[in-house]
Order: sequence, then structure tokens, then C-alpha cells
Amino acid sequence: MKEKSIRFFTSQDNLKTRQQLDKPRKAKKQPTLTGSISAKGIVVFPVKTASALGMGTAPMRFKVGIQEGKRKLASLYLVQTDAPADGFELVKAGRSYGIELAGVLTKNGLDFKRAKHVFVVKEFGQDGLNGYVLRLTGSEPKVKSAMSVTGKKRGRPRKTGVAA
Repeated sequence: MKEKSIRFFTSQDNLKTRQQLDKPRKAKKQPTLTGSISAKGIVVFPVKTASALGMGTAPMRFKVGIQEGKRKLASLYLVQTDAPADGFELVKAGRSYGIELAGVLTKNGLDFKRAKHVFVVKEFGQDGLNGYVLRLTGSEPKVKSAMSVTGKKRGRPRKTGVAA
């Protein structure tokens, strides 16, 4: 039988390849934090967004504001506060967190009952205030799901004839 030639590696061989692997990596892109406005006028933050922003760890209250001089509501500003009279409470509801703002949204012309509104959450800082800005990105009209899928009404048809 013929002898096999075996080549053994040293620790120096491993270092060379290890140095080649340690190239600068691309920075991971942060996920886009989003939320929506429900049909009841609640600003909803999914669990993923709330945990990324550090919300929900303790009872939180926020001051809510909009930019002055704008005709159409394009963004909401949230600044954390401790005063119960000034702020709106962040409440856990199911698998998400929400702030009830139905009155504020209707007074500023946002129709949340007929259209679904989605927003992107970003942090902002201005004049010593640190908080979040919720920029509305789009709205799509709400459609009843039973009519849109089949195109027919649900249930039994009504009898239109009058019994004599």
C-alpha cells in the first residue's frame, strides 16, 4: 500500500485567513418603525415598535402636538411628560400599545373612520425637547372585507313580496 501524504496546518495559517475575514462589514440598516391609527382614533404602536422605542416599561404619558400653520395634519409630535393634566396615557391593548386621540384627530381634520392611516416613527430633538415624530405616510380607504372578496352580500336574501 502506498503512503498518503498529509499536510498539517499551523496556527499561523489560521491567522492569515482570519485577518482576511475581518474586513469592515456594512452597518446594519435599522428597521423602519411604523404604526397606525385605528378606526376608534387610537394611535397604535405594535410591540416591535414600542420595544424599540422603550415604551411600555412603566406607565407613560405624552404631550401631543402638531406643527402650527399647517392646514392638513401631516405629523404628530409626542414628548414624554410626568404631569397628568397635560399628557395622554400610553395604554397596553392586546399585543400593542396605544394612545387615544380621537378628539384631537377629528378636530384637526383626520378622517380615521373611513380610511386607514399609517405612520413612521422617528426620534426628534428641538429646544431641549426630546420625543418622537409620527409622520403620516399614507392612507387607504377602508373596504368591508365580505363585499370585497366575493362581490356579493352575505346572508340570506330578503323576501321582497308582500304576503296577502
